[in-house]
Amino acid sequence: MSILNFFRKGFRFVRSFVVTIDLYKINMENFKEFDIEEDSNFDFCVLSDIGDIHTLENILQERGERFRLVVEERLSSGNYLAFIYKDKGSQQAAYYRWLTSSSFFHDRFLEEITLDKANVFTLDSYTSFGFRGQGLHKKMNMKMLNYCKKDLKCQSVSMVIFRGKAYDHLHKTVKELGYKLEKSKTYFKFR
Repeated sequence: MSILNFFRKGFRFVRSFVVTIDLYKINMENFKEFDIEEDSNFDFCVLSDIGDIHTLENILQERGERFRLVVEERLSSGNYLAFIYKDKGSQQAAYYRWLTSSSFFHDRFLEEITLDKANVFTLDSYTSFGFRGQGLHKKMNMKMLNYCKKDLKCQSVSMVIFRGKAYDHLHKTVKELGYKLEKSKTYFKFR
């Protein structure tokens, strides 16, 4: 093995253990609601109760039992809202995004996220396999921000995104939506 190949492999090894994650925030005071054309294929829903869990059944099957437990816990707690796009034809959940106003320790950002009703945090978004490539992620973020401004009267909305090529499109989207980078964290992740 050449010395150059040795360093290349070593760099890949180190890079896989170095994690950088960015915290973004949007100030809702100067936020102008997005003008969103209603989608004729999807209904926008907000879930807040464990009785609504059936709405996510197809995604629960895709994501597995561990995810079902997370959803049950969140919907039972009263501290989370799930924003859903539901396909009008099949009635299946096409996309979801979570929002909370309850403070928590973010296990990936490695920090306590302090929240209240006016300052919320969005996390965990997912597009069901059969609905990918339809722009639902960006549309839902726009819908959610409008909802946060108009219905929840929020002062700010925050989120975290990992850094890396696989996440570049997400960084681009949130900046287009008006989020600003608040801070970054880099740490070593050992398995």
